[in-house]
Amino acid sequence: MVERAALPRVVPASCVPTAIAHNEARSRGSSWAGPPLGVDRALLFLVDGISYLIAAVSLIFD
Repeated sequence: MVERAALPRVVPASCVPTAIAHNEARSRGSSWAGPPLGVDRALLFLVDGISYLIAAVSLIFD
């Protein structure tokens, strides 16, 4: 995945394992919990996009 390759450029070296774990947990959690809850895949992409937008805004104001 591209995001995994880009993490070392975005995240400090000491935090890369944690960042990879967070990305995997988010991905696996949505894949695991979404279908039983009846959540549409498009909604998951929307929520994921919003989380990236929040992260980008927080980086701007950091």
